[in-house]
Amino acid sequence: MRFPMILILLAMAMQCAAQGTLTVEVELNKPQQGGTVRMAVCMGEEAYDAEKGCLIAFGKAVGDVVRLELKDVPEGRYAIKAFHDVNDNGEMDFNWMGIPQEPYGFSNNASATMSAPKFEQAAFMVRKGPNVTRFRMKG
Repeated sequence: MRFPMILILLAMAMQCAAQGTLTVEVELNKPQQGGTVRMAVCMGEEAYDAEKGCLIAFGKAVGDVVRLELKDVPEGRYAIKAFHDVNDNGEMDFNWMGIPQEPYGFSNNASATMSAPKFEQAAFMVRKGPNVTRFRMKG
């Protein structure tokens, strides 16, 4: 009976050890507009493309840089899609041609041309322990 319990405790310890803290620093290009920075932190290409199963984080847009901290993030490859919701309506606003009307950004400062950049362009690794990624808003 003792052996299975040891295996369970070992598995739990390994799972806890395989998590990190992710600090995301977002440089605002329009800090004076206030509002909220909203982001999807997506593990893997499938989650990134569908924006499903992603960690969601948001924080008030105060100052030139907004820092958001996510704890207990499993190790893996992630990519971030973010926008500065200046009017705090909870969604990205577009004009009639589909062009974003609010600032947006992606991890690795990946460039968007006519659509969001590919996962590979925005991907970065989260490892156990502290992790920091930083990018700028555009638009």
